[in-house]
Amino acid sequence: MIELNKTSFAKEVLEEEKLVLVSFWGPTCAPCLELKKPIEVFEKEFNANMKFADIDITRARSIAKKHSIFSLPKVAIYKDGEIIDSVLGEDATAENILEMIEKNLAEHRK
Repeated sequence: MIELNKTSFAKEVLEEEKLVLVSFWGPTCAPCLELKKPIEVFEKEFNANMKFADIDITRARSIAKKHSIFSLPKVAIYKDGEIIDSVLGEDATAENILEMIEKNLAEHRK
């Protein structure tokens, strides 16, 4: 899992050709912390076809603002620098994240 910051976000996410799953989280967000383990499992399964990253929005407020992250947890999939799918808040469950990954890999396989 790539730990993003304000500096690395553009290179690792916006300029990447592969699909990129980004987990936006905060240290006081219990649901965010609960998602870390399942996302690590998904990364092991799907890392050949997509990149996995996370970013602590308390350390990157400008990124959170620019990408309209107003509620946590938010897990988004980027392609060509744009969010193409996401789950947010109570919908950000391990099951929904897995479904989102599988759907987008099927739709965007090269």
